[in-house]
Amino acid sequence: MFVGTKQQSHELLKQIKEETQSPIVTDKWIPGLLTNFKTIKKRIDYFKDLKLQDSRGELDKYTKKEKVMLQKKIQDLSGSLSGVEDMRDTPDVLVVTDVVRDKIAVSEARRIGIPVVGIVDSNADPDTVDYIIPANDDAVKSLHYILGLMKEVVKAKGKLGDEKKKGDE
Repeated sequence: MFVGTKQQSHELLKQIKEETQSPIVTDKWIPGLLTNFKTIKKRIDYFKDLKLQDSRGELDKYTKKEKVMLQKKIQDLSGSLSGVEDMRDTPDVLVVTDVVRDKIAVSEARRIGIPVVGIVDSNADPDTVDYIIPANDDAVKSLHYILGLMKEVVKAKGKLGDEKKKGDE
């Protein structure tokens, strides 16, 4: 899972999600996303169900006011859940672009034993991260380089996983 709530990382993380199908958080971190995943998963399922109903036109059975309210709910949930809607379980590793800004994500991951890879600037405490990448977390070029390398690693891991599945058959 990739977490980057700074404006500089939004587009990069969206590209990573498209190319690797990795979950991302680009807006606000949802408190309890990792530590209370069972409950959040129910909310994600509700969001997916609402989207499905809307795409099938099943919301037309409601009154105009109810339909507008449900569409607004879809829009609100989309902002916070669209990057994690395909998550089935907690991630294997958490990659954080700014450990100071996204300290709640880091603390949740550490609480439940998920390794944290973090870009650590001079204003951050490196002890909160398992795998430290010392770099400027504000510079777009720096983020582009580091996240680009991580994207390639995730893609390569996915290909290795596909080969293992083929070999198991």
